[in-house]
Amino acid sequence: MPPAPPPPKLIYFAERHPALDAAGFVARWRQHGRLGMSLPRWRNIARYLQCDRIDLPGTLTCDGVALVTYRSEATLRAHVADRDGSAIMKADELETFARPVAGFAVLTEEQSVVPVGLPDCKLFLRLDRAAGLSAEEFRKTWLRVAGPRIREALVAPGLATGYAQNFARAPLAGGPPLCDGVDEIDCADPAACMEALAPLLAALRDLASVRPVATRPTQLHPPPP
Repeated sequence: MPPAPPPPKLIYFAERHPALDAAGFVARWRQHGRLGMSLPRWRNIARYLQCDRIDLPGTLTCDGVALVTYRSEATLRAHVADRDGSAIMKADELETFARPVAGFAVLTEEQSVVPVGLPDCKLFLRLDRAAGLSAEEFRKTWLRVAGPRIREALVAPGLATGYAQNFARAPLAGGPPLCDGVDEIDCADPAACMEALAPLLAALRDLASVRPVATRPTQLHPPPP
């Protein structure tokens, strides 16, 4: 019997409401998260992290990265189908973000290279495949070629403690995904990781354009021990 597929993971690159400064956004984002966790539909969620942006040169412009891991494919669909809960959260999004979350989110499937956890920092690599590559060709090649090389560059020398490749799935509402994937790297020093990765990512530009985001994660659910 083939192994069960990994649970779906929603990743979004938060864009704060223009009325909020950076500190105000973090507080408002936490409030938004607590509201989501208070609703009955939250039983569908296995893990939820809000990762606050670290301002480093050469990184993607956003205000943070969220990771929402569903318990299963069935619970993902149940979560989306809860119209009352969805309406409450969509209304609150308008006071938290510059636009609805669906506009900067990507639904993914995780491929674990080295298990990820709750480190001091997480470095995300937003991936957009090169022209001429199909989504399936990109996925296979990034997993086979980029994965071992990134692991060798970061995990082997101790710069990273975890590494996952999150490949985009088609959104349930239809249309193209936001990007083709998001690599997730657990580390203590994202600047050092970016420096170590720079020549490798330049060599891989025929596969994808890569935009990094450095963050500090907070796990909201389940509460860390």
